Amino acid sequence: MSILKSLKYRINKLFTPIINLRDQIVDISLIDSLEQYKKEKVLLKIPIKRCVLGMFWKLDETNPFVQSMIQSDYSILRKYYEEFQPSNVNELFNLDLQNDYGRMDAYSYSLPWNSDSPQFMLRRRKEVAVKENKQRSGENLSLFEGGHTDFGPVSENKLSIEISRLAELYLSIQKHGFKEDLNKNDGGIKGYFLLNSDREWRFYINGGKHRAYVLAALGHKEIPVVLNHSIQTVKVDKIDQWPQVANRNYNHYNAQLIFERFFN
Repeated sequence: MSILKSLKYRINKLFTPIINLRDQIVDISLIDSLEQYKKEKVLLKIPIKRCVLGMFWKLDETNPFVQSMIQSDYSILRKYYEEFQPSNVNELFNLDLQNDYGRMDAYSYSLPWNSDSPQFMLRRRKEVAVKENKQRSGENLSLFEGGHTDFGPVSENKLSIEISRLAELYLSIQKHGFKEDLNKNDGGIKGYFLLNSDREWRFYINGGKHRAYVLAALGHKEIPVVLNHSIQTVKVDKIDQWPQVANRNYNHYNAQLIFERFFN
């Protein structure tokens, strides 16, 4: 059954209609219009200054990955991993959640609007870490042995993997330009919109972040993205319906606090 599901997924992916809107300026009216595309693959170009990522990063020199490449100094990344080593969700987000979730391992975090449980996110990050580390170094380096790409602590092997990954991508994109294969599993740089109560927006990148770091470091003003299918726009006025708020991992106040930090 799993083979049939995988085959069906690949076929659907191959024949998914593509809506190319990369020649259009992304504004609030365009974002509102995207709700009509339920199954199509939507391509957009997003200004760098509107992009955000996990750990509340922007694509500028405040981001240790981008800064390391701009300055050609990967000791910046080492220092970041040494200084930011959250042991649980509360420390990761600088919160004081008075529940079991707040005390769970930082690797378990799930953003308030995500539907995946902390337990699922931990399993998923374990799987991704082993796969990526194997591809990059040939070693079976687990999440707990090596660490996570977004925060410390990381082992020397994991640090080397992250540095080589960035350096190789930087040289490749600098020489050959940014290339997409939309039929591959990664499918380009992916993400979705965050929309606040003032109708201001950000684009949250949740796939292909290393490529986004490189494009920013190379001085690009916009990046080509693929709109995430499962989440197109997260609206703060729907906060009570966010899965991790509904199941009480976050209360209303802390969920909104996290959301607003992406706009600061």
